[in-house]
Amino acid sequence: MATASVIRAQAELGQDDVYSASLARYYEVARRCPTRGCTRSLSSSKRRCKLQRGDAAGAATTLEAIDLNEANELGATDAVAAIGLTRLQLGDVAGAIAVLEGPYEIATDDGPALAIGCRLALAYAAAHRCNDARDVIQAMNDRSGGTYSDRMIALWAEGLVHVQTGSGDGRGSVDAAHAIATATDARLEHAIAALARACVLDALVDGEAAAARIDAERQLESLGITGGGWQLVFDSCAPRGSTPTSPAAPDFPPTAGGFVGGVYGSRRTRGISRVVFV
Repeated sequence: MATASVIRAQAELGQDDVYSASLARYYEVARRCPTRGCTRSLSSSKRRCKLQRGDAAGAATTLEAIDLNEANELGATDAVAAIGLTRLQLGDVAGAIAVLEGPYEIATDDGPALAIGCRLALAYAAAHRCNDARDVIQAMNDRSGGTYSDRMIALWAEGLVHVQTGSGDGRGSVDAAHAIATATDARLEHAIAALARACVLDALVDGEAAAARIDAERQLESLGITGGGWQLVFDSCAPRGSTPTSPAAPDFPPTAGGFVGGVYGSRRTRGISRVVFV
């Protein structure tokens, strides 16, 4: 729905007053809608905006039993990705993996595989399952499509795996994600990408870590958010001054660190009938 896309864009641009007003108008329209589709679309938009801000507790309030037999295929993928990321931002790493693994394994088209896979790779990194994260990232590098947010999350996962294993260029990965964000006008994406970069530089005890942290906090404060859910994820992957937790493995192939992206592919997910958030 076009209105939902506009609302998400307003949130990403940091236009909070406009976002709140649009959300209120959308609620009024959804209340009068004869079907549940409008309400679901509204809940999905609100949930995605809260997750982008790192407000997992807020996102969780919009989650309920979702009958994906009634939803379209786009909704199925979005629901799985949102529930998995919500659990991850709440610190339930095992729960996030449980939600994401099955749908990722059966996703055949690029869109669902990338949307779910990038979040699964990040969950594996949070669980310190570095080899599993590598496998997902490498498989995603062989695919086209995906949103720029998908590519950023994949790069964050890649960088955090590098930090944990002591192999590769962790800073290079988060710098690449930061470059993707700053190439857009989305202030929210700028801030979260800056936070991810600050966390990785902290973990590496990089000389620019303090400045990166100040910059990230300044951006978050300007938006009136803390990014707490994202902070929890990044910290679980790479606490400050962390040392490798698993043996170093061969570096990612040359395509990694520059996650492949292109036109967003078909968003078809098969074999998913019901997802319940508890």
